[in-house]
Amino acid sequence: MKINTTFLGPGTLNDPSSRRIQTAIDTASTGWIALPLEGTDAAFEVSLERLSPKKPARTDTPASSTPDWGNVFFNLSAADGAVHIEDMARVADTAMKDAKNRLDAAFSAARIRSSPAVNLSFDLGGQLCFEAHPQKEQILSLFRENPELERNVRTAMCLKENAVSWQKAELYTEMYQTAYRLKGKAAAQAVSKIFLSLGHPRTTFRYDSSGFTASFNGQAEQEYLAGVRDALGRWVA
Repeated sequence: MKINTTFLGPGTLNDPSSRRIQTAIDTASTGWIALPLEGTDAAFEVSLERLSPKKPARTDTPASSTPDWGNVFFNLSAADGAVHIEDMARVADTAMKDAKNRLDAAFSAARIRSSPAVNLSFDLGGQLCFEAHPQKEQILSLFRENPELERNVRTAMCLKENAVSWQKAELYTEMYQTAYRLKGKAAAQAVSKIFLSLGHPRTTFRYDSSGFTASFNGQAEQEYLAGVRDALGRWVA
């Protein structure tokens, strides 16, 4: 299966990241998805089959020609034996866009409004949790009756949280090594202490007509990561 360039944008397959992702798509098989461990930046892997209810799917949404992004995410080492964090971020973003398109189609078919926005999160069992909404019961029913939509949305959410956790870890590694090189062991240890104090962010998701987005401690992804960089960078400046 070839990458859907509608998701990854112009220049697809003309850069190393896109070619690595394409290899992951072409060779992906059994799917696994990582769920966050409460209070940590670690994750454990759960089979996608175990997370999917054994119910027949509704036909409200068209069949997708896109890959299973959970499979792809955990097959990103296929190209060169390494996992590149930029590839993780791109696949997670693509999964979120795919989920948004599916939500648009499903909500339209079920005549459910996306205004006000639908706010959701997931628990450690991978189950979706919805906040108050005027049509919450219809939304819950839609997801119960359409397990493929539920799995797609849940997968996108998990991949986004995993990708941000890895970007956060990458910032820590960069700042630790820089602090050690410039200021020695004590500064590097101070960076480690700050990193541990940051903890695991509360991740929530929002779906409305403008998109399907994630927030980390109430901040947009890039704002949150910039805050992490600033906090760790105190011992580097």
